[in-house]
Amino acid sequence: MIIFVAGCSMGKNVMEMEKMGMFDNYDESYLEDMYFKCENICGPRGTGKTSFLKALMKYFGDIGEERLDSEPIEREHLSNYGKHPIIFLDFSDCSSNTPEKMMKYIRKKMSELYISLWKECRDELWGYSSYSEYLDIIEGTCNDKLLSRSLVKIVHLSRMRRTLGGCHERPMIFIDEISKPLLYASEYGFYNDLQKFYDDFLEIDHYELTGGIYTTSFAPLNTDVKYKLKYISDRPVNDVEPLAIYCLSHSMAMNMDCQRRIHGWDYRYFDKEITLSECFHVYKKEYKDKCARETGEEIALSPEMKALVCEKRKWIKEEEKKAIEQKCLEEKRKAEEYAANLPDGSNIPSKYAGIRNLDITVCDKKKYERLNCIIQTLAREHGNRIKLHDVYDYMQGLKRNEKITGIDSLVIRLKEIASSNTSLHRCEVKANDSHWVRFDVRRLEKEPGYGDLGLVKVYLSVCDESRITEVFEDVVNFLIDHGQHLFHSKISCYRRNDHICIWVAREDFFTLEQHLGKYDSILFTPLPFVAYRNKLGISREFWSWESHNGVQATLICTYLRSKSDTAKIDVLEMYSKYVSAWNGDLAAEDVFTKEFKGGNAQEFLVLLETLDVLMGNDVIDDGHLLLNADAKLWHDLGKSKNWYEVGMNRKA
Repeated sequence: MIIFVAGCSMGKNVMEMEKMGMFDNYDESYLEDMYFKCENICGPRGTGKTSFLKALMKYFGDIGEERLDSEPIEREHLSNYGKHPIIFLDFSDCSSNTPEKMMKYIRKKMSELYISLWKECRDELWGYSSYSEYLDIIEGTCNDKLLSRSLVKIVHLSRMRRTLGGCHERPMIFIDEISKPLLYASEYGFYNDLQKFYDDFLEIDHYELTGGIYTTSFAPLNTDVKYKLKYISDRPVNDVEPLAIYCLSHSMAMNMDCQRRIHGWDYRYFDKEITLSECFHVYKKEYKDKCARETGEEIALSPEMKALVCEKRKWIKEEEKKAIEQKCLEEKRKAEEYAANLPDGSNIPSKYAGIRNLDITVCDKKKYERLNCIIQTLAREHGNRIKLHDVYDYMQGLKRNEKITGIDSLVIRLKEIASSNTSLHRCEVKANDSHWVRFDVRRLEKEPGYGDLGLVKVYLSVCDESRITEVFEDVVNFLIDHGQHLFHSKISCYRRNDHICIWVAREDFFTLEQHLGKYDSILFTPLPFVAYRNKLGISREFWSWESHNGVQATLICTYLRSKSDTAKIDVLEMYSKYVSAWNGDLAAEDVFTKEFKGGNAQEFLVLLETLDVLMGNDVIDDGHLLLNADAKLWHDLGKSKNWYEVGMNRKA
């Protein structure tokens, strides 16, 4: 898509440049090189900036049927040619000298743009709220926030609309004389406000949504003006080849001096740099004839558009009414589902399946006090303004500035060993995470009976940090040689309590457990909210892909933020509120409801079964839920947000 904001230099210069055949000597490779660029072309009046943008607009926007019929072109050669819908704006008539007038002016421009693209974008408007926003922009009644996002919204809509060869077109944004509102804002004292608006207005993910941005700005002859547009670098007209030739043929001698500085390149376009205020006065002088024709900021809709807006507003009101009714029915249905108990025969091997309120006995007072001590310490240190990373780093003992050495060479060795094993289907090393390096092995293309949800998650903490890589290498080699199923593993790049994580099938867990017995003297159990079986921390991979420690940290953080009196901290109160919130028994505005009502039964049962072990009420024996290998069970729990859904999913 091309977003084209036209400026002033449109008349004589265009005809002259076309007569000269200005673009005839520039083949497609030159024009396609403009793709994915973000540049602001600066120069004086009459140098062909607008004509250059028109040429690019024609190239990227027109299909050119005659040319395609007479000269067949390979599909890949059409990578850019004719792919892009055109979005046209015109800022050349800006003369707003107050912030209020400037916002009204921009509302008018975006109104005209949205009206011009109504037929192209209307089918992509989803739901009454999208229609309402679109009409707000057309009528100029949108607030400043919506106005600042109006450009990216129209980019989304236009990109979604058209495809060529099954590929979505990438928008291109062309803005001619983007500087004019900035010059007025600088002269009349509201430059900072407009600059902030421009930053939001141009906040577009260019490499996902657009093929680049081209803008033009006024700069007096042989001067440089810094406009500081977001994502867009300034470029002088005589640094654009067709414009340089045009300027040379018209005896416009503009010198560009490029100098190397200590901290990188500093481009001085012309002989001297001037301020925006100085630039404004030169602009007014040179464009005196044009400025006299500048228009106001009022929006005037045609009778046809007024009728269309009125029709759509009526439809929006009807849809809003239907949505309110539907929401009431949905809330009633959800309330009934959240109030339901787990039906009999659901066959979930957990003592906490179906509970409405936490009822747990403290069998080991020391373990209970240990958990209390941890959250009380966090409360004393951070109060109710605690942040999630404060909790997470504390529980993990994470030292973000202390790296573990030797990991790169280690995974290279393991990759070589695994690749030489012909019994493995695939092994992968993933080092794109800033904190972990993963090593994954799959024995078969499709592992019967085991998906990732069916795996047991094992935490290993090594008290002798010099032996962390040794233990990891030994564990991976053992699973390569003796494991029967797929496995995943990761090792921390930084010093922390849980140095190693392994995801293994139930059968492989038991053989690995025996093998790890030789490391009993250097393994320890530092993770306070993870259940241990001897020296091995045990949990599951969560449906949400959030880690056990991440969910636990969220629970603690939510609890401490909800406490006005941090002297009254109790771990059982924290879990009781969690249970009530998950069951939908707390008020809708309660922070626990907002955080945990949308959770799933898989996380719910893992946290409570883990708490049971932490409180000394249970141990992880071979039949414990945390060692359950039924991937279908974990899948059903992961999809369920209440006991009604658990029952329905298990029944299905």
